[in-house]
Parts: sequence; C-alpha cells; structure tokens
Amino acid sequence: MTILTVGAQNSDDPYLWLEDVEGDSAMSWVLAQNKITVDAIQAHPDFEKIKKNILDVLNSTERIAYPTIHGKYVTNFWQDDKNERGLWRRTTLENYLQDSVQWETLLDLDALSEQEGEKWAYSGVSYLYPDTSLCMIELSRGGSDAVEMREFDLRTKEFVKDGFYVPEAKSSVDWIDKDHLILSTNFGEGSLTTSGYPRIAKIWERGTALDEAKTLYEGRDSDVAVWVYVVNTPEREYAIVHRSITFYTYEMFVLMDNKLVKLDLQEDAQLDGFFKNQMLVELKSDWLVEDNTYKQGALLSVDFDKFINGDRNFQVIYEPDERSSLGSVSNTKDFICLLYTSPSPRDRTRSRMPSSACKKK
Repeated sequence: MTILTVGAQNSDDPYLWLEDVEGDSAMSWVLAQNKITVDAIQAHPDFEKIKKNILDVLNSTERIAYPTIHGKYVTNFWQDDKNERGLWRRTTLENYLQDSVQWETLLDLDALSEQEGEKWAYSGVSYLYPDTSLCMIELSRGGSDAVEMREFDLRTKEFVKDGFYVPEAKSSVDWIDKDHLILSTNFGEGSLTTSGYPRIAKIWERGTALDEAKTLYEGRDSDVAVWVYVVNTPEREYAIVHRSITFYTYEMFVLMDNKLVKLDLQEDAQLDGFFKNQMLVELKSDWLVEDNTYKQGALLSVDFDKFINGDRNFQVIYEPDERSSLGSVSNTKDFICLLYTSPSPRDRTRSRMPSSACKKK
C-alpha cells in the first residue's frame, strides 16, 4: 500500500501564489486561462446556433417546475429570460397538480438585487419544522460558495426584522426549534479548518449575539469541515454534527438530551437518514460487526434507540452483486425507495441501466 501525505507547500513552490484564491495575481491568471477557453469556444462556426438552442431550452416555459413540498405548499425556484436571477415561489399541492399553475412569488431575486445593489443568487433554504412558516434563506454574491443566511417569514413574505442572520461564510445552519439554530460557520479567528471551512458547531439562541452561541463541538484544524443538519421525521428530530475528516471519511454525532452522542460506525460509512426510528447506513467498504460481515455497497437498517444502547443486529435492505450498485435512497410515509444500477437485460455485457424499488417497513 502506498500512503500519500499532503502537507504544507514548500516556500520555494513556484505556484504557491495561487493559494491566495482571491488575490489579484491568482484572479488575473484564472481570467487569462478562461479567456483562452472562451475564445476557442466562440471561434467555433456553430457557436451562436448552439448558444441560441441552449438558451431556448433553459428559458422554455415548458420546463418542469420541480416541486419541493413543505407543509401544505409546493415551492419552486424558477429562472427564465424575464427573471434572470430568479423567483422563489409557491403554490398549493392541489393547484400544482392542475394543468395551469398559479404561482405566488415569495422572493424576487432580481428585485432584491436591484434594491440592495448586489447580484444575489439563490442557494437554498432550511425550514422550521413542522411549522414551516419560518425559514433561513441562503443568498450568495454572484453564485459564490460563501453564503449569507437570513431569516424569512413565509406568512408576511419578508425578511424577519432583527431575526437570525449569519454573515457571509461557508456555513451550514438548521433549526432545532423556533428559537434555536444549530450552525457551523466562521466564528472568527481560529474557527476554520486549513481547508477554509468551519470546524466548530454551536447552538444559537434567538435574541443573543452570534458570538454568544454555545459551543457544541470542535473539529481539528486538519479536518475538511464540520457541518450540521437536522433530519425531521414524524417520530422525532435528529440533529446531526458531521465531521468530515477527509473527503471520504467521517465521524457523525447526534444531539440527545443536550449532549452529542457519537455514532459507532465505520469512518467511511454514509448515513442515509432515518425512517420510522430506523437508522439507514450505506457501506463504502466491508464491515465486520460481531462476527457478521456486511458487504461493501450494502444498505443497512437498525432501530436507532437499540443501536445507541449497543445493539448491532442490522437488517440488510439492499446488497449489491458484482454488476450492480446503489445510487440513492429516499422515502415516503410508508416506503423506503432505492435507485440502483444494474445491467440492461438487452446487453448485460456493456450497459448499466438505472432501476428502482420501494420496500415497505
């Protein structure tokens, strides 16, 4: 086995100046490389025709308005030739299923950008659950990875005055309850990893300053990042702190009775969510547990409370063979839905076709 250790670059590295990703020299170099590519593409004789075809598709009003359901509403983010920066909008599920949908605009990004003199891009939203009247909207300047997060009231369709506000940073934020957020962000000097991502998770109470938020977990400087999120199910809420040690290894913790409990999983195992108090775990390598070996690529299920108390009796929901693999996992009220790849029946030697299945628990 060959182990590659990546450390700080030597001071005589001729490309060290590129580490200053927003520095004038680095940006000038990037723009120069971009120009080489753009000039080559625009010199193609069919460039204008291809550009027009692509724009016609992107601006088509016949595109599917992909829905996200929260409470009694369906939300959608929409961009076209009249709404360059986009509309965040909603309708009822009943109306969405009609031939002609009547959308209600929640936030006009073009109007907001003009009002504030910034080129705002919509980056996502996290909702208070189950009362979806409040949310945290993520806005980035020009599509940057760093986002500004603002509390938004869906009843008034306005930002909440003196509400939760997280300054521009590479952050993750979710709701514990109406008056508490779990978040990881740039809390100031020493709060980021060497990769430039947050390494500290905190609980923030409404009405207090961000720097008064209570520290919940601290990762290491050498980690990739510490992220947070909340999984809401009809049975309970799972607040997760996700420590990315590397891009492929993790530690995960669940907030229980105001304390973090580490999940006793392999560092490369992937937590695929919770379903009727069952924890779903996807394996990236074989796992030997109490004389049982679970296969790489398998999806396992175990009662969460029993697992916390030491039970390692996993149920295998899906196990791949040498010619199949799990693509994604989702669930409805009563079913776990899997998307997986398997060889095409017409040509099992070359093709791999997506398949799906739902299993009732």
